[in-house]
Amino acid sequence: MRKNSLLPISIIIPVYQAAPRLKQHLEALESLSGLVHEFIWVITESPDSSCRLAKKAAKKLGGLILERPKGLYPAWNAGLAKAKAPFIYISTVGDVIRPEGLAALLSTLQATQADVVISPPEMHPASEKTRLATLDWPVFRFASFFRAYEEKRIPVDKAVLVQILSGASSILGSCASCLFRASVFKAGVFPANHFHYGDSAWVYQHLPSISLTYYQAKVAQFWVHNSDGKRIVHKQQVYAMMSSLVEYLPTDQKAQVLSFIDASKKLDLLRGEKPKAGWWLHPTAWEARWIRNKVKKALLQALVQS
Repeated sequence: MRKNSLLPISIIIPVYQAAPRLKQHLEALESLSGLVHEFIWVITESPDSSCRLAKKAAKKLGGLILERPKGLYPAWNAGLAKAKAPFIYISTVGDVIRPEGLAALLSTLQATQADVVISPPEMHPASEKTRLATLDWPVFRFASFFRAYEEKRIPVDKAVLVQILSGASSILGSCASCLFRASVFKAGVFPANHFHYGDSAWVYQHLPSISLTYYQAKVAQFWVHNSDGKRIVHKQQVYAMMSSLVEYLPTDQKAQVLSFIDASKKLDLLRGEKPKAGWWLHPTAWEARWIRNKVKKALLQALVQS
């Protein structure tokens, strides 16, 4: 394929400790080889054979090889710093996209002139446990809202409200099913000090200044990783991020969201971030819970009626 007919996309491929899924991933990348502007391999030394296999594949499929210490978001950022194409796709091992799917996301961005296109991923391994683990993802939870904006720009205030109601979960869903304009990262890359939700932190920091669109078809696969219960969410950090977006809401929703955040904080203080037995004996906790749920219901209704 001639250079000027390639999809103008840089694909960033972080690789660390992923040997069981790497073979399938490399097969998927082979189907994209020769279709996109470039591959950028960000490889971290690991006890398994991942780094060796990735380097061998990189020599076959082509692309720039970067070697970096452990850290997913720093790996993404290292790739972003070297990307030369006007669009970015992040291909973490296990998260794959079909060539026609990538082309469809690109076409959507070009048609809408949006900065980021999101779509619902296929979840793997497919199981009831996987379904339940991801049921609350914004891209699934707010599916009916997103469908109204298929291949249209989502109003910033509506996107902001969805993100606030989603807490630590990113409105983007999985980056496996997103395509970005490279220009959105000029204002800042993914922060590395927010545990596993660095992508959510990036959204909170930049959502008011970027435009989103939606593509309904499932074109990518997201591998649901086993967290072993080690994932950490600092709720006070999340509340601070939620509060930072309040100014971008309509006047009538600002007070509601502040009330929602305040009641959530109070409830955490009274019963713990992970509710402990006996919290229901405190009338103040019940009052905070009632206020939080009432305001949340009103905000959800406002979103549906928009």
